[in-house]
Amino acid sequence: MQNKMRIAKFIANAGYCSRREAEKLIEEKLVKINDNLCLHPSDTVTENDKISIGKKIIRLSETNKLWKLYKPIKYNCST
Repeated sequence: MQNKMRIAKFIANAGYCSRREAEKLIEEKLVKINDNLCLHPSDTVTENDKISIGKKIIRLSETNKLWKLYKPIKYNCST
């Protein structure tokens, strides 16, 4: 069985942009699913669907990237 996910999350997991930015792209009618215009950010897709933004085809990455940060004492950070 294939994993289904919302189109905005798919675009974000592919590393194209954030989920909120993906929703804006959908509202601007720039996202296509299998050459059909995506009209709502809650549309679901699978890994086998063809997702495109403009002329660029979006695919999920095979590997996840993980960073570790060892923060020094009294070092303030955000985001």
